Amino acid sequence: MAQNKEHIANLRLALYNLKEEKQLNFYLVEQELHFERGDIEHFIKAEFRKVSDIFSPYKLCTYLNIPIEDIHSSYFRNFDEIKKYDNYMFKLIINNKIEELSNEYDKLKSISDIDKLYTQGEIEGLREALAVYDQYVED
Repeated sequence: MAQNKEHIANLRLALYNLKEEKQLNFYLVEQELHFERGDIEHFIKAEFRKVSDIFSPYKLCTYLNIPIEDIHSSYFRNFDEIKKYDNYMFKLIINNKIEELSNEYDKLKSISDIDKLYTQGEIEGLREALAVYDQYVED
């Protein structure tokens, strides 16, 4: 996985440099390639869970004449795997936060000032947010 992340960084850097050197308009590129708006920026910032499923690093390299041989082929094969890993880590963080809040709530049930700290509604809100997120992310 570390080697793949290295190649991702190379591609992200190449895109960033193209934007800086040529004043490349990512919005126009996204329109031309039928990506969702913001996909390239999310990709550069390594916010892979925000990158749409339509996004294709191979298509982007081809369109922008970025030499594909500079980007290791395993990167292209593993992009979906890397995106799933990023989604998994995000879900793990949310689950840990829910568990932390639930444990804190249970510990503080006997305290009369509980309403000033965490409410059951806040904990349920996080659970609902996770359920909605689960609908959009493959396990």
